[in-house]
Amino acid sequence: PLPCVVDLPVTSLQLGDPVGTMLWPLRAGVSSKVYAHVLPVENNNRPDKFGTIAMIDFRYAAPGRFVTFQLPGPIEDLRCFDGHLISVHSESSDSPRLDVTRSDGTAGGPLEHLASIVEVYDKAVRPPSLSPDQEDLKVLGMSA
Repeated sequence: PLPCVVDLPVTSLQLGDPVGTMLWPLRAGVSSKVYAHVLPVENNNRPDKFGTIAMIDFRYAAPGRFVTFQLPGPIEDLRCFDGHLISVHSESSDSPRLDVTRSDGTAGGPLEHLASIVEVYDKAVRPPSLSPDQEDLKVLGMSA
């Protein structure tokens, strides 16, 4: 029988990922593929890493057998839906505009723009518990 847990590192110092790099969010659909945003730690001076997604296909799981691909900006959230990867990302970390895109979930595959959402930021309604340098958590919800 196959193990139900597999340890497959997708970040490393050799790949240029600093210590503390996280995989968040980590998403899986009904297929054998799992996707994770490679989230760098703050102030690591690697802006090229802010839109990186790692994909592992557990049918072929082995150390070093993962694919990474780049989305156009910092990732807020992602979902696996109907065989596609749906992501929400911004142009930059301080942009009020969020773009929703769909891809086939493969490196170099086509990226289809689904929508743009402009966040309305109102300091008067911002919770007092959040300081100005804290971000709001954005979560993508979808249904069929």
